[in-house]
Amino acid sequence: MTALCVDPSGARLASGSVDYDVCFWDFAGVDSGMRSFRTLQPCDNHPIRGLHYSATGDLMLVVSGAAQAKVLDRDGFEQLKTVKGDMYISDQAKTKGHTTGLLAGAWS
Repeated sequence: MTALCVDPSGARLASGSVDYDVCFWDFAGVDSGMRSFRTLQPCDNHPIRGLHYSATGDLMLVVSGAAQAKVLDRDGFEQLKTVKGDMYISDQAKTKGHTTGLLAGAWS
């Protein structure tokens, strides 16, 4: 596991790892097998480096080794993907978005 976050209400936990998986855990619905209710790979073969719930808990920011961050809803469905910059342009002022892998992210 490389990333953990708990939603603001404390009802759900999300975990991310180097095997590209994000697992969603619901504390109220956990059975004796202690299995997550959803596992997905939102960032196509990039390890998960950071997970962050929004202040309201309805969205989650997923930061991976890719140049694009993703925003998932509470149940893990993709809502938004950030813009990817053109990595072949040498003047970074002439491209929008990140051109290299992300290391961290946060809500503002």
